[in-house]
Parts: sequence; structure tokens; C-alpha cells
Amino acid sequence: MRIPPGVSSRLPFQRKLLLAFAAVLLPVLVLLGTDIVSDTRSTQEALLEAQSLTAHAVAVQITESLDAAVDLGWAVANDPLVLSLDPLLLDQHLRRLSRRSSRINSIGVYDAQGLNRGWGDPEAPAEPRLRIADRPYFQQVMRTNAPVVSEVLALRRPDRTAIIISVPIRNTQELPLGVVNVVMETELLAERSLP
Repeated sequence: MRIPPGVSSRLPFQRKLLLAFAAVLLPVLVLLGTDIVSDTRSTQEALLEAQSLTAHAVAVQITESLDAAVDLGWAVANDPLVLSLDPLLLDQHLRRLSRRSSRINSIGVYDAQGLNRGWGDPEAPAEPRLRIADRPYFQQVMRTNAPVVSEVLALRRPDRTAIIISVPIRNTQELPLGVVNVVMETELLAERSLP
């Protein structure tokens, strides 16, 4: 290509400066963009790892709480006063037991027909006596003769949500006479998990 006379073959200084700037700045911008994307991915992976560890820690705490509630249920189920199924003896006894534990809200004892025979909620009266024969966790304990952890339930009294750990009360032939319900309100479980 032929350059017309009077036109310099040289680029003006400003254009050369812009081209040099673009030639140096473009690779730097590409590297910077790649670094930002990489940092974002690393941050996301670190956050996901932290959330996974937190979820695992909460699961361990809840499992520990449920295991402790099952152990408490077995201890109460083997208590000679509980085996009597006498409401006159059980209400006060269960209230004292409920007050001693910060992990649970209340303890209830029910006979084989699902009628409450002892109620240990320090804040709620025992009367009128509840009947839980229609509850799936009660039916499962009576059928399997083994502890059961309920799904999250809306309680009839008090008006809250909770998980109920049901443990069979067994006679000398190891047959179920009724159940012990250890009540753990979901609010209490959440409070233990927040820290």
C-alpha cells in the first residue's frame, strides 16, 4: 500500500500511547478478572465448608439431646413409682424430675390405652387428663415395644411445637404397660444449637 505524499507513515504519539496502554492493560485486566473469579470460587467453597461443618455440629448436638432424652425415658420407665401408674404419686414426682433437667420441658406417663396417668410439666396442670391413643408415636411404641422419636408436633397443651421421645414402660414379662413421653420443645432445641 502506498502512502500519499504529505502523510506521515508514523502514528501520532497519542495513538501510540493508547495502543501501548491497551497492550499492557488488557492482559492485566484479564488476569485481574481471572483472579476475582478464582477468589469468588474459593470464598464460596470456604463458606460451603463452614456451613457443612456447622450443620454437622448442630446434628451432633441434636442427636446427643435425643439420646439423653431416650436415656431419661428409660430411667423414668423403670422407676417403681412410674410402674404404679398412680396419678396421685406421679404428678408431683414427674414435676420434680422435669425441673431438674434443663434439656427437656416435661415428662408424661400414659397407660396402655393412652390415658395420662402422670404429668410433669411445671407450668401446665395435669387435669384434664390427655388421651394420646390416636397419636402415631404412641401406637408405634405399643406395637414395637421400643423407643420412638416423633416428628415435630403441635402440642395440645401447652400450645407449642415439640419433639416427643416415647419409651415403653414394661412389666416383668417385658410387655408394654404404657409409655413415658419426654417432651423437648423445638424452641429449646434451637436455643441449644444457636451458639
